[in-house]
Amino acid sequence: MERKAILQMIGLLKPKFYKDGNAWCFRFGEDIASGVCGFGDTPYEAARAFYKNFMSEQIKIVSLT
Repeated sequence: MERKAILQMIGLLKPKFYKDGNAWCFRFGEDIASGVCGFGDTPYEAARAFYKNFMSEQIKIVSLT
């Protein structure tokens, strides 16, 4: 189930995907500092980290409202 949710989110948001040094990165936003990123040794690990970080950011936003 988690894998499907991750792939759906990436398909919907279409974050930038690139290799950053030795790590893979998914980034949603203008840059690393202001956006949401996920890094990993493999593309899937980066996707999982992106999903986790994006969901965490959404929880913060909802908590502030």
